Amino acid sequence: MFGVVVLMTSSLYLKNILMALLSKKVIFDLRNSIYNNLLHLPIKYFKDNNSGIIIQKILDDVKNIEGFINSGMINFISHFLIITGSIVIIINMNIKLATAALVIGIVIFLFINMTANLIKKLARKIQMKLGDITSLVQQGIIGIEVIKSFTSEKRNFKKFYEEHENYLFNNKKEIKVGNLQRPIIDLVGAIGVILILGIGAILIFHKEMTNLN
Repeated sequence: MFGVVVLMTSSLYLKNILMALLSKKVIFDLRNSIYNNLLHLPIKYFKDNNSGIIIQKILDDVKNIEGFINSGMINFISHFLIITGSIVIIINMNIKLATAALVIGIVIFLFINMTANLIKKLARKIQMKLGDITSLVQQGIIGIEVIKSFTSEKRNFKKFYEEHENYLFNNKKEIKVGNLQRPIIDLVGAIGVILILGIGAILIFHKEMTNLN
């Protein structure tokens, strides 16, 4: 028993270390590639996009990818294997039951895709707003002498406050939508399990499927 615990904890440690090292290496190469491409972009690109948004694309987007590699990829692989195994088992049990499970799975997938697209749009808005804030801070620091000479601190802060307030508003929306996704998926999943069990019971009753007991 002790050996199993040691093996599990050691495996978990090694998995975390390997994924962390992999993510750091991927981010290192990706950030170098992005910056190298950035240097070769035409001047028009820099005129059409403020510096804050460009910085956010290099730093924030790459950081999100690192988070996905560390946790999202592992979860995706494990869930994919579980779902694939479940489908194979259900198909071997009964094709009608497998069809019902597939329909429920498609409904859940469509809902996840819909909410993911909504979250993506909100995340893009948040990134744009954060880029605007970063740009304002840069302008404020670079032009601090001009701001003070014209005594426009209040006006400058008001502009920053409005942008920051907008950023906070979009963040709150993303939190609400993001946290609503999981409970609804769990609810739909629970209803799906009940429906599958009910269909299975009907099939057993009509002797179209063997009772596993």
